[in-house]
Amino acid sequence: MKKRILISTKQLKKNPKYYEVYFNEGATFLKEGKKEEAYNSFSLCIEITPYYKALFARAILLTETKQYTKAINDLDLVIKEKPALAKAWFQRALCKDEAGRIEESLADYNTAIQLSPTEALYFLNRAMALGKLNRIQESITDLNSAVEIKPDYAKAYYLRAIGKYRMKENPCEDFIKADQLGYPEAAAAVRKLCGR
Repeated sequence: MKKRILISTKQLKKNPKYYEVYFNEGATFLKEGKKEEAYNSFSLCIEITPYYKALFARAILLTETKQYTKAINDLDLVIKEKPALAKAWFQRALCKDEAGRIEESLADYNTAIQLSPTEALYFLNRAMALGKLNRIQESITDLNSAVEIKPDYAKAYYLRAIGKYRMKENPCEDFIKADQLGYPEAAAAVRKLCGR
């Protein structure tokens, strides 16, 4: 069993950089799948200094346990320190989206995409948020971008097919492509809607 690292206040006064020890410990725990221990180590790191990597890592763990408000608070601090970090904007968008703050999430998705315009996942998630708001044509446009960036993106083809179906357009080409790429739900749609 891994021994817990405990640093005294005296040691911290001598070397405030010890926050990195707690961050590295948290990263190690995360690799080992020990999420609770990782969370505790990241929190200790943040108590010493609001290190953006620890805040981001803790936000991911909070997101996984559906503690979206706490995750957003951590991500606010990350974005304040690192405003060009696209994945922080994306993660905050996800949290807002999952918390039902969909309109707010779009602004963060937009920023993430501006900062990292070749990340297909960002387009896909914004497309899903737009779909929830019944902005289907905009959603399809984002899914077009996602498959342009990543031509084997099965989920994007599947979602675009659903968007086309909702717009009363023929979805079969996309359902078939998603099925060929191994997207599990696509096979049933192909059988039901495309006569195959």
